[in-house]
Order: sequence, then structure tokens, then C-alpha cells
Amino acid sequence: HCCCRQNWLVNSTRLSHWPAIAAIVVVCGSQTKAVDLSVSDDGSTAEQSRPRLSVSAQSGLVVVWEDKRGGLPDVYFQRIDQWGYLAGINQRLTDDNGSFVHKQPGIAIDYTGQYQLVWLDYRNGAYPLRPQLYSQRLDSLGEFIDDNWRVTVEQPDSLRASPDLALSPAGEGLVVWEDYRNRNWDI
Repeated sequence: HCCCRQNWLVNSTRLSHWPAIAAIVVVCGSQTKAVDLSVSDDGSTAEQSRPRLSVSAQSGLVVVWEDKRGGLPDVYFQRIDQWGYLAGINQRLTDDNGSFVHKQPGIAIDYTGQYQLVWLDYRNGAYPLRPQLYSQRLDSLGEFIDDNWRVTVEQPDSLRASPDLALSPAGEGLVVWEDYRNRNWDI
């Protein structure tokens, strides 16, 4: 009898025309095996980059990434079950009409298996100026709990970058980002 566990890795490629890839690493005793898994179900040559993931003991994991399959950068996510299989199809995270730039996603999970995602969003600004941070909650099955909501307040001529977040076991969150509102990068 072997007690196996899975470790998850994501290949964060920034090269054009490469799909988002996850490598599932299964460790069983002294045996280790890695299996590449294409996370994106998009058959085109659209650029996909900046993958991030969060793991749940109950429901597997969710991978989130930037994806240009619609022409402009957008944010997509994919659930992967605890056995390493894609659960459902890729889903677009943003709820606008698809004509705005969305970049740099981040993701975290709470103890109940609910996911919180954050990203740079230009629906209220003109790319590359005045991005806002938006967020979305997903349940453990990848269903939207509410609408996209804005995290940041409007700051004239402010630049933001590199959003990330963490959740407490109770689901309370903290979002951090780089901010240029004072003419130098602050956290």
C-alpha cells in the first residue's frame, strides 16, 4: 500500500503562442513522476502567459492566467480536480463586454474551498494608464459567487502593477499591489 500525494507546478512562460501548462508531480514512496497537462482548451496560437494557481485539499486547484484568445489580454481560469483532470472548460473571469484589457491575475483560497481572484483591469481607464484592481469570488466548483467588483479607488494618473492577495481560513482577504500615485513605486 502506497500513500501518494500530488505536488502542483506551473510553467510560467512569457513566450508568444505557448499555452498555459501545468505539470502534475506525483510522489509515491521513492517514485516521482511528472505529467505535463495543457490547461488551456484554446486551440489557437493566441498568447497565454502569467499563470498563477491556488490549491485546495478538498477540490483540487484553480489555475488563472492572461489570455489573448479574444485579441486583447483577458483573464481566464480552469479548475483541475484532485486527480489531476481538467474540471469543465476554461472560463473568462471578467464580466465586461470583452473590449478592455485585463492583466496580471492573482489567486488565493480559503478553508471552505472558495477562491478569490484579483487582476489589473482597464475598463475604467485607457490602457496602459489608470488601471484599477478588480476581484471575483468563486465557489469550490468554479461558479461565480458575485459580480466583478472594484478593489481600488480612482486615483488620477495612477499606475498599478503586480496585484496579489492572501485569504485567512475564514475568507478574510488582504490585497497588495505596486502603486505609482506619488511618482515613485510604493506597496
